[in-house]
Amino acid sequence: MKKLNMLLKIRLFFLVVGFILGGIIVSIPWYFAWKSEVRQANATFFENLLDEPEEILLEKRVNDLHVLSENEWNWKFKDMKGDDYLLRDYSGKVIFLNFWSTWCSPCLAEFPSLVSLNKQFEGNEKVEFLFLTDESSAKVNRLLKRRPDMKGLKYFRYESELKPNLFGGDGIPNTIIINKKGEVVVEHLGAALWDGEEVIGLLNKLITE
Repeated sequence: MKKLNMLLKIRLFFLVVGFILGGIIVSIPWYFAWKSEVRQANATFFENLLDEPEEILLEKRVNDLHVLSENEWNWKFKDMKGDDYLLRDYSGKVIFLNFWSTWCSPCLAEFPSLVSLNKQFEGNEKVEFLFLTDESSAKVNRLLKRRPDMKGLKYFRYESELKPNLFGGDGIPNTIIINKKGEVVVEHLGAALWDGEEVIGLLNKLITE
């Protein structure tokens, strides 16, 4: 009788374990499908809230231009391979800085327009597009595997505590456009459509100045 009870308990144990494991295995694909739908819903939601180009360009007035300081020019960041760069390395060019993170839905929502804008100036050595995050290169690379449409851009890493105050504090997405003289002509906090004619026209104007 004792052996029979023990056998029943063992069978019951494995039945419960099998039920739990089966539930987990069945739930995994549903979980990732749900997660993908949530991510897409977030992206769609924020795509509808993107600021228009004309709104971006109205934010900065000529008499408000900030000239980069020595400290700001010497700001150091790294590429995805770990090589060091200074903002000064791009002096004499038009510089387009975009601060973002992999977890930031508004950041990801504006990337299609950023990729499109970057393509408009592909091969033009007078303008540089730099995409900066304080996250690890591993996180960035994992995102790029899911978002191949974001590949081909120049991604960099920076230390949050070393970022000059000019570059937007902790708010993201944050985008700054600097002219050849080292003057900040656009400073925009929030997601936006960046491939509109107004922004393209501004960059072309800054390139020829």
